[in-house]
Amino acid sequence: ERRLPKLGRYVDSGNDLIEAQMPDMVQASDEDEMRRAIRQHRVLYAKVVAIEPMGDGIKIVAKRNTMRVVFVPEDFFKYSLMKDMDGLSNEEKTIRYKRKANRMLGAVISFIPRIPFAVGSRADALAQLQNRYFFRATPQTRVEVGSTTTASVLSCGPRYVIVEAFGVEVSMGTGALSAFEYIEDASKSFKVGMGIPVAVEALEVDTRAKTVNIRVSHSLLERMSAKVEGVSE
Repeated sequence: ERRLPKLGRYVDSGNDLIEAQMPDMVQASDEDEMRRAIRQHRVLYAKVVAIEPMGDGIKIVAKRNTMRVVFVPEDFFKYSLMKDMDGLSNEEKTIRYKRKANRMLGAVISFIPRIPFAVGSRADALAQLQNRYFFRATPQTRVEVGSTTTASVLSCGPRYVIVEAFGVEVSMGTGALSAFEYIEDASKSFKVGMGIPVAVEALEVDTRAKTVNIRVSHSLLERMSAKVEGVSE
């Protein structure tokens, strides 16, 4: 039997655009990240990939790298823009949840993993982000009118897009999507999963009731940027 050589020292190839990506190594790395996030109660992000049946209802499935994360609708949509849910039967709620979830396929959402880490909580993540930016904000994290960020597109319609910004779901009409172009159909110009640079146009925070009323706008950001460029010229 041929003897194996002694394992030698690692020699750096100098190629900084590649890294070892063997499936078992990636899986182990992703599992370690999930365990750390559970211990630290830390927000992660994943992409919505499927809606699957679960008993009489549904579950929303997202993926972060190699990890599959499952959400129940009551948690996933706790802070969502869904009106008139009170008084609906479970069957009616499931129909509403499924319709909204289908529109979010491909969306990048925030979550906090739970034990076991195949389960995630979007509600916990949004609550933590709202605390960070509004209710327990420090001078470094506090959001105010004029603050800017990149909002994540959750769903699109002809006259609007719904985004997640600062841990809040926000509806943006076509007027907020461009200052210089007429957008006839927002769903043709914007896609789920895209990032949109936005500025906070209006903000009301009730720390006692733990509510945030926020309006964000890309067109405002464009106008602000154009004004700065005009002044510099």
